[in-house]
Formats: sequence, structure tokens, C-alpha cells
Amino acid sequence: MDDLAICVEAKQGERLPNIMANVGSFLIDLCAFHCLSPNLSPGKTELLLSFRGAGSRKLKTQFYGPK
Repeated sequence: MDDLAICVEAKQGERLPNIMANVGSFLIDLCAFHCLSPNLSPGKTELLLSFRGAGSRKLKTQFYGPK
């Protein structure tokens, strides 16, 4: 397996990190079930959260910093 992109939507932005934690956990468990070992080294695995709508600025600052 090489690259994987999954689009996930949450009605409330503050729920998105928890939803993505569940998705990530499921994917790692699925890899283990198929005897695969995902490369979780720095620079090899990333998760991009894209917040939109009410409260998005606060969430962006929380997860990506003030700049």
C-alpha cells in the first residue's frame, strides 16, 4: 500500500479530531489484521485537518499554531 486519502466530514469542527482519531485507529488495526506494518516515522505519515465555518479560526490555531 502506498498512499491513501480519505475525506471525512463533521457537522461541528470540534468533532473532526475525534472522528479522525477513530479512523486512524481503525486503519492501523486493519493493517495489523493483514500483517502490514505502516510506516509511522516522522515525515512519512500525515493527517491534514481542514476546518471550515463557525469556530474554524480557533480550531486552526489550536492545531496548527497562531501563524
